Amino acid sequence: VHADMVWVFSLAVLGQSLTLWLGGITLNRFGPRLAAAIGASVFLSGVLLASLALKLHSFWMFMLFYGAVFGFGVGLCYAVPLVSASRWLPNHRGFASGVVVGGFGLGAFVFNFVQTALINPTNAEPEIKLPDGSKYFSGSQV
Repeated sequence: VHADMVWVFSLAVLGQSLTLWLGGITLNRFGPRLAAAIGASVFLSGVLLASLALKLHSFWMFMLFYGAVFGFGVGLCYAVPLVSASRWLPNHRGFASGVVVGGFGLGAFVFNFVQTALINPTNAEPEIKLPDGSKYFSGSQV
C-alpha cells in the first residue's frame, strides 16, 4: 500500500542521519577505504536482505532491511566522501561539501533510471487497477 511505503524511505533517511557520525568515527579509525567498504557491506546487506523479505512477502522485514539497514549503510558510506573532500580542500570546504552533496543527489537521479531499466525494461503498464485509481504490477509481469 502506498501509504505504508513512506515508512521505508523515512527509516532509510533516519538510519542515514543516525549513522553519519559513526561513519566519521569509522573513517578516522580505519581510513577511507576500509570505512567505505564497511559501509558498502552494510548497504549491500540491506538490499540483499530486502530482496529476501520480498520473496517471503513480508513488508515489515522489507521495511527493516531496506529502510533501516540500507539507511545505516548509506550513512556510513556518505561520511567518507564528505569528510575526505573537506580535508582535501581545506580552503574550499563549502564547495567540496556542495560537490559531494550534489553528486549524492545526482547519483540518486541516475540510479532511478538504472533501477527502472532493470526492473521494467519494456516499460510495461501496471495490469492491476483498483477502484481507487491505484495501479500495481503482478509478479509475473515484471
